[in-house]
Amino acid sequence: MFSATVVVDTDVLDALRETARQAPRAYQAFVNGTVRRAALQEVRARLAEYPGPVKHPFEFATAKSRRYYFWLRKGKGPYRRTGHLLESWTIEVQASVTDGFITAVNTASYAQWVIGDRQVPGHRNTGWYRASDELVETSVYINNMLIDGWYSISEPGKGVKLA
Repeated sequence: MFSATVVVDTDVLDALRETARQAPRAYQAFVNGTVRRAALQEVRARLAEYPGPVKHPFEFATAKSRRYYFWLRKGKGPYRRTGHLLESWTIEVQASVTDGFITAVNTASYAQWVIGDRQVPGHRNTGWYRASDELVETSVYINNMLIDGWYSISEPGKGVKLA
């Protein structure tokens, strides 16, 4: 007959159990703190860029839009940038462990033609971004940050340092 007694170091099991219990809270704190701040900062940085000067000749979308522009500007001289477009952003970031979204709204009446999906060719030629493209790029950046954060929490030392 053979008999043996094995003593298991329960500290390791306790640590694993604690990691499983703490990880959701740690990840939620990471998402609500680091990721939320980074998302806001990234969106603001991407959407706050003014391009260089207007490229001439300016290319209008249609002859009708060209006539309308000059009708509006009649007697006012050339258009000068006021900063209103970039001041008109409202950005909201919602984040949780299971989902999240970024809402960016520009209330300038002309935003759809400068940076929106109806962007006029002349604005694109000048170097204006398309806001939806910038938000997709931000989404990729944030997704990578979330993955790195999960590794940092679930496997300390293998991911990024959490701020």
